Amino acid sequence: MLNRTLCVIASAILIAAPGKPQQPNQKKVKDQIEADLFNAVAREKDPLQKLSLLDSWSMKYPDTEFRQERNLHYVSSYTTLETRAVTPNAPPEVLKEGEKAARTVLDKSDSLFAPEMAPGSVKADDWAIARQEAIRQAHTVLATLASNRKDYSQAEAEFGKLLESTPDDGGAAYRLGVSITGQKQPARYPVAIFYLARAVTLLKGADSNAAEQYLEKVYMTHHGDLSGLDEVKLTASKTWAPPPEWHIKSAAEIDEEKAGSERAFAQAHPELVTWRAIREKLLVVDGPDYFAANLKDAEIANLKGTVLSQPGPKELVLAVDGLKPDAILKLDVALKTRLQPGTVIGFSGVPLSWAKDPYVLTLQTASKNVTVLTLP
Repeated sequence: MLNRTLCVIASAILIAAPGKPQQPNQKKVKDQIEADLFNAVAREKDPLQKLSLLDSWSMKYPDTEFRQERNLHYVSSYTTLETRAVTPNAPPEVLKEGEKAARTVLDKSDSLFAPEMAPGSVKADDWAIARQEAIRQAHTVLATLASNRKDYSQAEAEFGKLLESTPDDGGAAYRLGVSITGQKQPARYPVAIFYLARAVTLLKGADSNAAEQYLEKVYMTHHGDLSGLDEVKLTASKTWAPPPEWHIKSAAEIDEEKAGSERAFAQAHPELVTWRAIREKLLVVDGPDYFAANLKDAEIANLKGTVLSQPGPKELVLAVDGLKPDAILKLDVALKTRLQPGTVIGFSGVPLSWAKDPYVLTLQTASKNVTVLTLP
């Protein structure tokens, strides 16, 4: 958990060993009491006890010449408490102190890493980097602790800050997506899917494969299938946060759109809805029984078809649904004029017979029931 720069900083506090404090650049303690505090802090291994000693030192000697050294001890103690809190099976009191330390680092990062607090052995640029790493570490600790206790809202906030500071952190993107799905709010799944997709584009090897599997699971749950997922990945690879008005249609939305389209189609083409229903029942259900019970001798009105041919004066071959012949119309008397292929007619008729393959329904009608709608 301890990052590289903080390791360098932590090592700087070892400049003084138990005994008399070393005094680089002629630094001096105020008196023996401060010397005892200095050495007690240097000897103390327990971070909580060390913080208590540091607070006592700060209260009694706010203007000590050893401000940098004391500050380093503070940073080291907070870091140790954070690290302990995210170790497996950490007891409740350790979790509590680690969270408190992380929040303290965030609240006091400006003063803890003020330029004048940089030890002489650390360059200004490294000190600035150390501040950013300390902030990231604090957010990581808070995010991890929140995730472990299933406080996914808090985890989302912390992982979001991590990703904002380091947009190419695939691990943070993945855990941000998981934190959002953990809140079980289906309306927010598109945002979670975006971050999971970004994680897939950033992670490598087994981590990427595991993220891909989870992404597909969430996407299927939300969208109903994997259509459009490649486009989501492409968008997520180009930006760290969802674009404005980001949305992925849910399966329910898709079903509603489909139902709306079907309703609109039924209103615009009622004759096709009737025709398709008859065909489906003849082909899928028990065709002969259905025909005998429901179609034979029953007139079907308000149909429409395109003339494909007129084999005889009292017979028309029609395409009702599509371009292939699926209806034969038997007339009682010949039409006054021969109909050319491509003529669209309206008609009604009584089914006489049907064929399954290729599907054709033969109907009987009176010539007076045939109306020319459009000419070729």
